[in-house]
Amino acid sequence: MYVENKLYFGNGCDHYPIAGKCCVSPSMGKSLSYKRKVNVFNTNLVGTQINDSKFIQSFREYLHLCPHNLEPSSQYHVIQECAVRAAVSAYPKTKHSANSRFAYRDTPLHSSTTKCISSKAHAFNNVKKFFRHFQIANLYAVLGIWAHTGKINKYSMVFAFGNCSNLRSYLFYVNSYHLYCKQVESLCTLEDLVYFTNKDNALDSAMSGLSLNAVNEALKPFSNKYRKSSTKTLRVNNNAGCPVSSVREEKLVFRDHFAGQQSGVSMPFSHIISLDRSDLANLRFPSYDFKYFIDSIPLPSCIMSQFALTDPSKTWGEDPIVGILLKKFPKLFTSVLYPVLLKSYFYMAPPIQWKGGMLHELFKNKGSSAEKECYRDIMLGSIPGKKCFKPIRSKLIPFAASIVGLSQFGSGFNGGETAFAHLYLRLVYDYARKINSSAGVLFLDVSSAFATLLRRIIFNTSDGDEAWLKQLHNSGFSCEDVSHIWNSVTNFNFHQQNDSILHCGSQQFSFLYMQNSYFNTWFSQESLEGAVRTSRGCLAGMTFADIVYSMCFAPVLKLLRASLVQSNIGAYCYSNGSKVPLHEAAFADDVIIPVMSKAPSLTSNLCQVAKNAIVVFNAYGLQLNFLPGKSEALPLFLGSGANKAKLSLQQSNFSISLAPEHSMVCLRFVFQYKHMGSLFAVNYDANSEVAVRSAYIIKGAKKFSAIFKNPRVPVQRKINIAKAHILTGGSYQCNTWPELGVRSFLKFHHAILAVYRMATGTQIHKDFDGNPFSDGEVITKYNLLSLIVIIRLARISLFFRVCSKNVIIVKHLLFALASSENGWVKALKNDLMWFSLSPNAPRLSGISQYLNTPAPMFKSYKSTLNTYAKSPFANLDAHLHHPELVGPDPSSSYICSNCLTSKPTKQSCNLHMFKCFGYKDPIRIYIEEHVTTCEVCLIQFWTRERLLNHL
Repeated sequence: MYVENKLYFGNGCDHYPIAGKCCVSPSMGKSLSYKRKVNVFNTNLVGTQINDSKFIQSFREYLHLCPHNLEPSSQYHVIQECAVRAAVSAYPKTKHSANSRFAYRDTPLHSSTTKCISSKAHAFNNVKKFFRHFQIANLYAVLGIWAHTGKINKYSMVFAFGNCSNLRSYLFYVNSYHLYCKQVESLCTLEDLVYFTNKDNALDSAMSGLSLNAVNEALKPFSNKYRKSSTKTLRVNNNAGCPVSSVREEKLVFRDHFAGQQSGVSMPFSHIISLDRSDLANLRFPSYDFKYFIDSIPLPSCIMSQFALTDPSKTWGEDPIVGILLKKFPKLFTSVLYPVLLKSYFYMAPPIQWKGGMLHELFKNKGSSAEKECYRDIMLGSIPGKKCFKPIRSKLIPFAASIVGLSQFGSGFNGGETAFAHLYLRLVYDYARKINSSAGVLFLDVSSAFATLLRRIIFNTSDGDEAWLKQLHNSGFSCEDVSHIWNSVTNFNFHQQNDSILHCGSQQFSFLYMQNSYFNTWFSQESLEGAVRTSRGCLAGMTFADIVYSMCFAPVLKLLRASLVQSNIGAYCYSNGSKVPLHEAAFADDVIIPVMSKAPSLTSNLCQVAKNAIVVFNAYGLQLNFLPGKSEALPLFLGSGANKAKLSLQQSNFSISLAPEHSMVCLRFVFQYKHMGSLFAVNYDANSEVAVRSAYIIKGAKKFSAIFKNPRVPVQRKINIAKAHILTGGSYQCNTWPELGVRSFLKFHHAILAVYRMATGTQIHKDFDGNPFSDGEVITKYNLLSLIVIIRLARISLFFRVCSKNVIIVKHLLFALASSENGWVKALKNDLMWFSLSPNAPRLSGISQYLNTPAPMFKSYKSTLNTYAKSPFANLDAHLHHPELVGPDPSSSYICSNCLTSKPTKQSCNLHMFKCFGYKDPIRIYIEEHVTTCEVCLIQFWTRERLLNHL
């Protein structure tokens, strides 16, 4: 910084022009942006009788003055305006009506607490007011001295307040503010105590039924209260690689990014409305049979029940009708919105307000937060629109299930669990070990699958065709290939292939209504004007997003399966005497493809599957992600030629280029992969996943440390919180684990007992009276679930769900592995043997009899299992004193990869594999004949054999 030449006016020097250069942090930019929109009315007042009556009366008066002979979009816009005007008049919002301290609450505060908070805010505003007088008076005094007016000869602090009355008022409000602070803190403590006492009663009820969904909902207030909030301080980079300088510029970067994925065009919202009105005449009824039309229309009772079940904490977007109004007045809004739904159903044109919403970016918690590719989009749509779409979605489920097939587990199809896909993966490798055949699984991950989905696959629309055809040419397809892809996709007509389904009920109208809801879709963003009209993607966060994705993904998987059959690549198993193909298994955009072949050809077959997948997915406008941890292969080499195949793969550094002209696309071969949030390894043990779950249990328990240390909270309530934490995230997908070794078992056992002891207040070896207090006594005294019972309960429950939900592809493998004595099936047999000790257990022998049992029987089996698991007999700690009951420890023994024989040492295992199968340790190829010194620890062993034994 530097000073320019002085400017003289007369005899005085009173101006100093200064010019300087400075660098402003990008995080300081706030130009042309605003914060998140908030409600224009006070939602805390919703529920009071006087205000609610005023809202109903005002809402009806406003609606009575409005015209009703409008199209659905215009009529819904009128209802929005009337609802907001009525809410503003009935629930006036004061400046300090919202308090961030109680943002987690779903119940209103007491009137005395609200009044005290308002008084505190009033005192604080007056303190700032008189302090501002102090600053202004100081400025006037300095300017008077500088101007030599002679009015103030000597500066004094008293002059800062102008007069003594201001000084007295300032002191009065300062004292009042401190007094109100103490009162508010005391009242807030009482409010928290009452609130969490009520929520704890709900947690007690949830724990009595062992329902994980109810436990999760009841546990949210406790975990959110002590969760540390984090804010993103790092701005994203623009296209030039430089950090953006303002919030508005950051939003523009995200708009360009997501508009490119969804083939969007930015335009004023009035243009989108004009396009929607121009297409209104073309979106009416086609030539369908109308005798099922009445059955396809949702009933008013269904809409009202959906409104009554609305979560008031749901985030709202552009639509000002928030969830708390729908939940409080379901009958009122049903009478108002049902005519809009009925009219839009006759037009087959959903309101434009229900076709889009406010787009928000979510960080994936992977990679750098400065890269826009590390963010996914989520749509904050109209809450009334979502609730009106739900009954229509339920009618579409049978039709969508017939298209999706048996290999997709997302969107509730085929049982709808991630555990089924993970169990299918484990059973594939168990079957390969049983028949002593090499096997591998290719994991496929689609980049931005929900945003780049091609709607043309199932919908009769031409939006986005230009961008799709351009993408096909850029991917390397010839003109003939593009023409063939175009014909195959456009001729894929569900109305012809599923003619019997469409004409046997009302699904034809529900499907057409869903199809028309994906015409003229849009998204908006905060801080930016206008909207973006999109033509691709399934609008993640909207009601139809999941089933639209599953239906569009089904033809892609079908074509990929056909290409593998043509290439003579696949996997099979023999179930009930018949040869059954092992197809792919998918959950949303995560796909696994099993491959079985001889060891020398396993690597090439996996690469060929990856090449076919790239071509098929590119044909439908989808891109596979081959970054580390995404699309990778997990090989298991068994049988003849396994050692040579391992050596060949190792020499290629476990990475093979799929195309010489595209060296960046490489298929990585790994021996451990994180699938569905759980680490999976090709060997028998689950040591890595057990270590992760144990660390999660210990770290997560620290969030509840304030509750565990509070002596006023009853011990039983602390135990309920500990159980909920362990049974949800702590034991996530433990139902797919094989038998744990002693070390893994004890590690997980100690983590769970540490949480139990924190909740019960017992020391490691002594209780409050100084007496020894073992782990078994803690479990027995407080009626807790031991670790082995938690795992057995989860594993048997998963098996019962497979049988009751009739998961076909998993049941085929279970039939094929019914006689196996290894892997997950062996652990399940031991669990069923433990369950048979219950006097009320079903008298069934073997897995096959359970698989052939009718589905309704498993409801009573599950109830019997839960009752038995909570009994003291089932939680005996005999397994701690007799580790042989747990199973062999994979980390303390060495298993032959060919015949699965267990040896106590590595040397004896290597000797066994050499004598029986001619296998030599691959470490020998790295140690030359004359080398006798270890290069790691620098120890001289004098002979090469002793060095090899050391290594």
